[in-house]
Amino acid sequence: MQKVLERNDAGDHFPLYAICLGFEILTMIISKDHNILEAFNATDQASTLQFMENTHIEGTVFQRFPPTLLKKMSTDCLVMQNHRVSSRSLMAHL
Repeated sequence: MQKVLERNDAGDHFPLYAICLGFEILTMIISKDHNILEAFNATDQASTLQFMENTHIEGTVFQRFPPTLLKKMSTDCLVMQNHRVSSRSLMAHL
């Protein structure tokens, strides 16, 4: 984790991939706030998947997806959301 932060601070874009519980623990580690997560009800919710502009999917799990499925995931509610906590800063943007 420290090496990832050092490389990014030095201007070298070096992503660290985390999903679900991994993302939650990274939020607590980076913020140094073990109470940053709060109750949030988004259980059993379907949603779309929003890709950032100019996102390169090469080298990711999405590179194997057909373009038609990627398009459908961004327009149809095909993504399952099942969250019980979120960080205060993320909730402020919802």
